[in-house]
Amino acid sequence: MLTFGSPAFLWALAALAAPVIVHLINRERAVVLKFPSIRYIEQSRLPQQGRRRLRDWLLLLLRLLVYAAVILVLANPRWVDEGTAAPVDPETPVVMLVVDASASMSHRGTFNYTRDALQQYVDSLPVGAEIGLVVYDDQVRAALEPTTDRSAIMDAWRESEASLDRAGKPSLGVAEAVRLLDGRAGEVYVLSDFQSSDWQQVGAPRLPDGSTLELVSVRPDPWNNVGIQWVKPFPKRDGSLRLFVRVRNDNAEPVPVRLSMALPPVQKEVTLEPHKSELVTIDIPAESNVAGPQAAELTLAVVTDESHPASNPYAGDDTYHFWLGEPTATVVGALLPLDVEPGKLREANFVARALEVGESSNSGQFDFMAVNGEDPNWIDQMDAIYLPGTGAYFDAPMWEQMKAFVEKGGVLFVTPGKNAPRMFRGMREGGISQTAYVGKPRRARNEATTYRIGELPADGALAKVFDEDAREDLYLTDIYEHWQVKPGAGAEVLLESENGAPLLIRERIGKGSVVISALEFDPAYTDLPLRNSFVPVLWETLGESMAANDGTPNLDVGESVPADAISGEAEAVSTSTPGVVFANGEAYSVNISRAESIAQGAVLADLRARLLGETTGPQLAASTNPDAEPGQPLWPWLAALALLACILETALTGRLENATEVTA
Repeated sequence: MLTFGSPAFLWALAALAAPVIVHLINRERAVVLKFPSIRYIEQSRLPQQGRRRLRDWLLLLLRLLVYAAVILVLANPRWVDEGTAAPVDPETPVVMLVVDASASMSHRGTFNYTRDALQQYVDSLPVGAEIGLVVYDDQVRAALEPTTDRSAIMDAWRESEASLDRAGKPSLGVAEAVRLLDGRAGEVYVLSDFQSSDWQQVGAPRLPDGSTLELVSVRPDPWNNVGIQWVKPFPKRDGSLRLFVRVRNDNAEPVPVRLSMALPPVQKEVTLEPHKSELVTIDIPAESNVAGPQAAELTLAVVTDESHPASNPYAGDDTYHFWLGEPTATVVGALLPLDVEPGKLREANFVARALEVGESSNSGQFDFMAVNGEDPNWIDQMDAIYLPGTGAYFDAPMWEQMKAFVEKGGVLFVTPGKNAPRMFRGMREGGISQTAYVGKPRRARNEATTYRIGELPADGALAKVFDEDAREDLYLTDIYEHWQVKPGAGAEVLLESENGAPLLIRERIGKGSVVISALEFDPAYTDLPLRNSFVPVLWETLGESMAANDGTPNLDVGESVPADAISGEAEAVSTSTPGVVFANGEAYSVNISRAESIAQGAVLADLRARLLGETTGPQLAASTNPDAEPGQPLWPWLAALALLACILETALTGRLENATEVTA
């Protein structure tokens, strides 16, 4: 049986009419006769030629043969033995049902509702159809080979024991369905909410030839949810703790929520703005944490209100487990440009004293140290790096190291120096910051009016720390000189002047942060280092920036403990349920994957094209490997025929031209 891999090219056969038309409109060439004189010849009209007719039949046929052979080569003809073809019988198909059981499927009870859709598909199939089932989350939970026993399908569904607290890995489910098809063409139905965080990394499985793929979305609309994204404790100077809690509201309206802990007892109510992530701080007094290091659980609940009855139907991210133990010190390494800017030592001293306030207490805090960069592994020992103008003297490889440090979860704290324009250019070229240098307005110290700090951004980290009384000292800060910068896209302005000039900026890169100051923390440029507000500005800015990274030992449910933390007894560590586990004395927080609470769903048309390796969205599973297509390819023979006809056509054309010249 003759088949074509690209039958659309066959329409080009209509172009074979072109050579025929060319032959019909082509006139015979006039024969030129040379006379010594034509003055005695009377002028006369040329006689009309007779009816147009085809000439040089052999030449025309050769040209038609060349064009036809080339078109057929492009159409990819193949000869398939009918005895080996295995088309899907529409009366008795083989069907594979692939069902998503990841944590996001618990939103509004979606997984339970899938039972009705599954039963509907099963009942709609012909009696003799073979049906298989795959249920998956981060592993295959159930796998049933195609069978005609309908009761076995529903029994396998009920016995799948879907956990609904794990991230989804759709590639495992689709790959298992392909394995169960065992090379047979079939109909593959995928029932899922198509959470974008799960499906964005799915590869393109190779479905058997002739198979079809149908993506059935059971995603609830709209996706209403409020949840906790992460929690990190941070020590305060008085020995108490502060919890940094990132929460997200995916509702279209503000939602009041209550964050609470049982041990130590703490509670806080906030109203979350719609479609926004917010940082909430919770203070734990030293006298409340009498139990010492312990596993803690923070819970989120919507405040009882008739206007918010369905604002949080997904409970998977309403609790967060973490270790509330003795916080370790945050190591801050200061790399000073003393060779070129010795005056930066004075600024570093003010910063060091501010970070080391309360060091005699047992709250952890900051461990400030000066480094010279001679140790090749010094960066690996740091949690944060302080660069007082030092970046102006970095080369490209050094900026690459700084970028890698930040992307892994570190914090880079940068202040300007004498060569600030070069420093900002280096950060932009190194991909660390998009903040641009603008200039440096100057103001004499003896002038009556100096620069002042303006209102704190309402959604900034410092606005939640400084109450009205504490802000008074901050607003009285005198600024004599500062650099003008333009924050990049997505940057967060923490401090700004009264005229709106950014003074303190934070940018997120990978898992870490870059904090950029437009001020030099030197009394020659501002009296901020001499004020009481300087300490909380540094503490809260660096503390929240450290809390923002997820480089702490956190695991998703079902995720294995890192191999380098496993010893003989660590093999028994289970992460099958949320909580806190220990491996070699180190605590690991185990929580339901926060990626499962993302409100975005994948675009099914794009997803289907990617799964099938196609550029459009047809459901037929097409093979991208021509060697894997069935049948014997015929294009090599047609290509040889086209080449031979082209050679003959060229030879014949040359012979006809020579004959014409001889006649002339």
